[in-house]
Amino acid sequence: MPDPQWQEPAALATIDEVPAASTGAAWERGGIAYASSKLALVTVAHEWAERYAESGHRLNVYDPGLTVGTGLVRDMSALKYWVWKNVMPVMAIHPKATTVRVTGRHAVELALGDAHPRLHDGYVEIGKVTAAEPITVDRERRRMLADWLDTAVATAPRA
Repeated sequence: MPDPQWQEPAALATIDEVPAASTGAAWERGGIAYASSKLALVTVAHEWAERYAESGHRLNVYDPGLTVGTGLVRDMSALKYWVWKNVMPVMAIHPKATTVRVTGRHAVELALGDAHPRLHDGYVEIGKVTAAEPITVDRERRRMLADWLDTAVATAPRA
């Protein structure tokens, strides 16, 4: 997965309609968008956790790591998809990887408070409390994202 690239909130919400020069370029751009959206989520979660602290609600972020057995690569070439389905399951033994079943259990335990019941504004990776990337706690970015989202939600058309 490519590294995330910080973007202004409106840029994160803009659909990229420019055709990619190749399948590899499309995969790269899609990967950057995916990673950047995850960076934005972790960043804004710190701001929301601060806002919710007064109400007694907990807010944490869960990172499942590399989760084998998902449909993440369903649009890849047949060879890459075969490798993902038949070789990648062995990667579940790697410390930064897990399975759908294990990550689901960790996420539910965190949400219900069965795991880390006193944790608030935490970052949990594959069931273990760790630190998010330092850039995610930048107060200006946190507020920029939260303010943009507040405005976007407030002005969104109602169904």
